[in-house]
Amino acid sequence: MVKWGVLAIALAMGGNAMAQQRETVDLDMVSRIRQEAFHRSQVMATFSHLTERIGPRLTNSPAMAEANRWSRSKFSEWGLVNVHDEAFDAFGRGWEFSNASVEMLSPRVAPLYALPKAWTPGTPGTVEGEVMKVEIKKLADLDQYKGKLAGKILLLNDARDYARASQSDSHRHDDAGLAELQVFAVPKDVADAKADRAKKAREYLEKQELTRATNAFFAEQGVLATISISGWDNGIIRVGGGGSRKAGEPVGVPELAMMAEHYNPLVRAVEQKETIKLRVNVEARFTDTADQPGYNTLAEIRGSSK
Repeated sequence: MVKWGVLAIALAMGGNAMAQQRETVDLDMVSRIRQEAFHRSQVMATFSHLTERIGPRLTNSPAMAEANRWSRSKFSEWGLVNVHDEAFDAFGRGWEFSNASVEMLSPRVAPLYALPKAWTPGTPGTVEGEVMKVEIKKLADLDQYKGKLAGKILLLNDARDYARASQSDSHRHDDAGLAELQVFAVPKDVADAKADRAKKAREYLEKQELTRATNAFFAEQGVLATISISGWDNGIIRVGGGGSRKAGEPVGVPELAMMAEHYNPLVRAVEQKETIKLRVNVEARFTDTADQPGYNTLAEIRGSSK
């Protein structure tokens, strides 16, 4: 009985201590935060300025520098302190484009929708050339195209079947779905996990080597431009980087990503031995001659002690 009594007293004391340590909620402050969020939110205005007024903000581009400046100004306006840009590594050169157009000239005239890949050069004015499809998966594949690419505009991918969406673009998870997301199987075989990481690292380096070699090869062979298929459908162009952002590395030739609905017919026409002629114009430039660090804009919401 004595032991149980001591235990009960200890538990009671522990509960009292926890109650004393529990922080009192400042309901007035909670209400003020809710009022700001629900009635005076600046989220959409901020989002609109960054994405619509400034536009795409490629790292180290003039648009990114403008976004950094605007963010510093806003942070200061909102009363944040220690507002500054913080550098991270020698990221590379800046790049931007001001115009891009692709037109089919034969067998019929039609505008085609494509956008240039980042860190690729522009065309020397408007260029016209015949379309040719190539398939390059490894370094040895380059040999078969020597002397055959001068004045050509290359298609780099196969056509992709269009699949209509069978599910909504978004959905809410139920309890079962949320529970499933929490399950993460930790690899039991450490050796297999290391081998998998080594394999992926090796494949990445091989891909980088192939990209550099292909960039140099296309430029040497006189290719006018290359076109890849967008990774998304429904007229959306998903475009990433090409060439190289690093100073001193070959940037290759102008590269564009084209909407799938315009790219697929080009491939089908080439496969049917039709002669396709395109006109391409890309106005793009590197904004630095040497590698530059990238910058994040940071600030502090300074707290206070009680």
